[in-house]
Amino acid sequence: MAKDSKKTLTEERRRRILEELRRRGAVRTLDLARFFSVSPMTIRNDLAVLARRGLVERVHGGA
Repeated sequence: MAKDSKKTLTEERRRRILEELRRRGAVRTLDLARFFSVSPMTIRNDLAVLARRGLVERVHGGA
C-alpha cells in the first residue's frame, strides 16, 4: 500500500472514531478495534493522536 493511501485510511479511521465518540459519548478501545478490524494498539495510537490534537479526552477504559 502506498504511503499516501495508508495515511488517508488512517485519517479516515480517526474521523470515524470521532463520529462514534460524538454519537455514543464514550467507546471502549476493544470495541473500536473490532469495529475497524484493527488491533487495540492501533486504536490507542489513534486516540493518542486525537488527544494531542485536543479533539478527545482520554479516560481509563475508554475515551
